[in-house]
Amino acid sequence: MNSRMKAKHDANRMDSASSLICDLSSFDWLLIVRDPYSRTLSAFLEKFQHESYIRNYGRYDLSPAGFHRFLCWLKDGGLSADYHWNLQTANIFLPVHLHNRIIKFETFGSEFLSFLQEKDRSVDAQFFSEATIRGGVMATNSAAKVPIFYDRSSRRLVSELFEKDFRTLGYPV
Repeated sequence: MNSRMKAKHDANRMDSASSLICDLSSFDWLLIVRDPYSRTLSAFLEKFQHESYIRNYGRYDLSPAGFHRFLCWLKDGGLSADYHWNLQTANIFLPVHLHNRIIKFETFGSEFLSFLQEKDRSVDAQFFSEATIRGGVMATNSAAKVPIFYDRSSRRLVSELFEKDFRTLGYPV
């Protein structure tokens, strides 16, 4: 198992906690969000390579036409079928306004480093910057593929489907 998968597997999640013994107000609540356009495309490109997803949700060609068919399926009721492509706002533990900081995935390196420095955490800025650049390239490279996969109709579908995410998380439509 690669280190990214191991970190996800080993992470403690609030939704799996049976009880909390401490005062939650003493925590700094960070929310890391991702642009709905690249997030939706990334979920599509990554998940529909796997037979389990194809078996559960159908087969889609990993092309702009296949992506558009997938978006139509989301519009016809598939949006909440899997958290990888559901609204981010539907998967957030606390209301957005209760988070101390919202960090956008696209600028994670600089924003998270700034947060750590504000908390007086000793971090080698050069090392941190290099590590986040190396770790920040997604397997699907979806951000670079947005212009290829999105036509006017696909953009409209995503802007309608994820309108709440765009508005609540501060992304432009």
